[in-house]
Amino acid sequence: MLSTTSGTLGTPAWESYRDAVHYRIPEPADALTAYGMVLLSPPYQGHLLIGFLSCKRFVGAINIWPDRVRVGFDAENISIAPGERWVLDPVILVTSADRDAALAAFAERTARLNQARADSRLHTGWSSWNALGENLHFDEVLANALVVAARATMLDYIQIDDGYQAAMGDWFDARPDFGGTMADLCAAIARVGKKPAVWVAPLIAERNSNLFREHPDWFIKDFAGAPLNSDKTSFGGWRHGPWYGLDGSHPDVQYHLEQVFRRMRSEWGVDYFKLDALFWGALPGGSFHNPRMSRAEAYRSALAAVRRGAGDAFITVANAPLWPTIGFADASRASNDVRSSWSSFKLVGRQNLRRSWMHRRLWVTDPDSIMLGGNATENEFRVHWTAVYISGGIFLTGDDLTKARPERLDILQRLGRPTGFKPRVEDERLEFVTTDGGPLAVFNWDDQPKQIALAASPRSRWQDFWTQRDLAFDRTGACAVALGPRDALLLHRTRI
Repeated sequence: MLSTTSGTLGTPAWESYRDAVHYRIPEPADALTAYGMVLLSPPYQGHLLIGFLSCKRFVGAINIWPDRVRVGFDAENISIAPGERWVLDPVILVTSADRDAALAAFAERTARLNQARADSRLHTGWSSWNALGENLHFDEVLANALVVAARATMLDYIQIDDGYQAAMGDWFDARPDFGGTMADLCAAIARVGKKPAVWVAPLIAERNSNLFREHPDWFIKDFAGAPLNSDKTSFGGWRHGPWYGLDGSHPDVQYHLEQVFRRMRSEWGVDYFKLDALFWGALPGGSFHNPRMSRAEAYRSALAAVRRGAGDAFITVANAPLWPTIGFADASRASNDVRSSWSSFKLVGRQNLRRSWMHRRLWVTDPDSIMLGGNATENEFRVHWTAVYISGGIFLTGDDLTKARPERLDILQRLGRPTGFKPRVEDERLEFVTTDGGPLAVFNWDDQPKQIALAASPRSRWQDFWTQRDLAFDRTGACAVALGPRDALLLHRTRI
């Protein structure tokens, strides 16, 4: 989820984390490696897309050198018996002068092969993570639910994020100072007219958890047969680490996962789950209960169990290996966590735009929270709000709404509900984003003002969503717009 590629065939680039650095996944020393797919701009006109249409058997890697590309699978030292036949995941190579057309064709074939859940409902809500962090309290969550019920009525869900649990892995034991039980909090949210949503990291546990102490045989093993400490082969986790990954090839683990989500649905009344830290269910460098299963197969077996327990509940994923997740998730985060700063707004906004082609094809986009307060300028907030709006994905807000200024709450009312439009990024600089018959977004990511040339039908009227200012087009349909540094326009069209 955190690794987003861009650049050219000769000089590929990453918007954020590289898997070889952050997750310590081995790659050739002199190459850069992408997983799932990569879109590059060759020296000649057009675009080159290389992608795996599924990840049902082995993890596929695309190794990129300045002068060549290699596509291959990590077979994880699993032996192929005499006469045995392996069916590998298909690979596609597309060249096109049209960036979006190449991505759309690839996404549609991938969606068909994986039975993607691309038509899920676009939800709205408030999330506790940015506002309250890991030390959230029962009363603070409920206080925000009351503000939502009174002042932000378009938000349907109250998402209780990481921090309510006593330990990673012990999801039904509340933190001692949380202030109540999750069953009681979910019921209280329902009483104020909102729906509870819950964060869960179902494929990990910490060493001090009851789950780990009682079932050490349920975890991915190192080659000495002990539970694999994720610090030894990868990133150990962001808190309460090192984490241990549940072994999805184990039948008891599959039964456990199914029962966790069935219980949350029946006892807590939850029909919206945010699944996080899913990568640790596909840890490299370990061994599985079923030695014939690859880590992609074990991971998918775990997600299949989660889906059986969750039923028709809405599932959004974060920190997930994207390709083996297609078909199980209704939505996927497309970026890092957002913070109220220009550096974060720029990084997260660009990551979301680079992955906007997935929206309504592989799943619906989860662009992370809409931030309302902080030290960013109004221009910078407009970039952030515009990037979320034009993504067409779900809307969550992340501030402590008990402290939000009334005019900021009005922003939520103005944004309304998600549009559902499929965005189309028109250029590699990510300056122009259109939608099919809907709004147009124009971005200036630079620190200097910029003149933007627009062209439209003379019989069209365009108005900026934020300022309510009409754009003046001449008789030829041309318009020059002065856009300030770190600013954006969100334009809506009305025929005249």
